This record gives sequence, structure tokens and C-alpha cells, in this order.
Amino acid sequence: MKPESRGSRPEKPKDYQQDILDRYDGLPGNLILLRRILQRGPEVYDRVVPNLGKGDEIWLKFKDECGGDLDVLIEKYGR
Repeated sequence: MKPESRGSRPEKPKDYQQDILDRYDGLPGNLILLRRILQRGPEVYDRVVPNLGKGDEIWLKFKDECGGDLDVLIEKYGR
């Protein structure tokens, strides 16, 4: 058994459901979009979503900047 170093705490797993609720700002399109991104995998979500902002920002980036194309959104904001 490997001894734990002092002062280190196990990292708490990310609550994706709460993160989605915090970001979607009551907009149903955002809720669906964020869930679709999460379906691509947590690593994709963690790479893309922090770059999208919250509320209207998310939807404007998706619809206006990426033409409503999820793959384009992931490519553009997942860098």
C-alpha cells in the first residue's frame, strides 16, 4: 500500500450536473447543448465548456459563431 503524503487530499469528483445548472441560466437550448457536449465525454466537456461562458454567451457562440454545429463548437472552443 502506498502511503499518502501529508496535506494531500483526494480530489473531489466534478459534479457535471451542477456545473450545467450553473451555466445554462434557465435557457432550455443551453441545457440541451451542454448535455450533448457532456455526452461526448467528460474530457471534452472539461476542455470546451469553460471557454463558452454562461447564459446567452453559450447560445450565441453555438448558433452565431458555429452555425449550430456541435463539432465546429468543440473544435473552436476545445483548444
